[in-house]
Amino acid sequence: MLMQPNNDYDFILNPEKPKKGPIDIKANPKMLILFVLFSAVIVIVVAVLLNLVISSGSNSQKSNLTEVAKAQTEIVRISALPENNKSAGEPTKYRALNTKVATMSSQTSVTTMLKARGVKKIDPKELATSKDASVDSSLEKAGKNNKYNETYNELLDKKLSAYQLLVKKAYDSGNNKEKASLKPIYEGIEALTSTK
Repeated sequence: MLMQPNNDYDFILNPEKPKKGPIDIKANPKMLILFVLFSAVIVIVVAVLLNLVISSGSNSQKSNLTEVAKAQTEIVRISALPENNKSAGEPTKYRALNTKVATMSSQTSVTTMLKARGVKKIDPKELATSKDASVDSSLEKAGKNNKYNETYNELLDKKLSAYQLLVKKAYDSGNNKEKASLKPIYEGIEALTSTK
């Protein structure tokens, strides 16, 4: 093997380029300041985006739970209609009472979930916006035509189905604790529906 002679002037003829290392931030105060500012901006942007995502989901779920509360208010109202109505038969009155009691007990769970989401008090006027005047007029007409019980059960089933869809939507958007509370409400609605 041939060895090359050691040339003292090799550095001139064959200069090695110095290897570039990472930027030394500590040695350059301007770079350090830029690095700190850039890092702070990144952290702030990420925090703002996370907050927007979390709050939009929270507001969406508040809206879902409020819609469930509105449906509950209307079902409780409709469930009270047969109590003093002479056209309502005993099975209809019994079903209405069961529906009323079950829905009122579910209202407590929904109110608790709304409070956990930051809603301190639910405005009764907002809950009353779910009132469907067509139910009252349909039942009044049905009472005159001796079809009160059939009409009442059909209307209640429609309201319960719509209510069940709202509960499902809230369930799908909820956290684990809300899902645990909404599942029995959903299953309870199935038990109340006469078309099963």
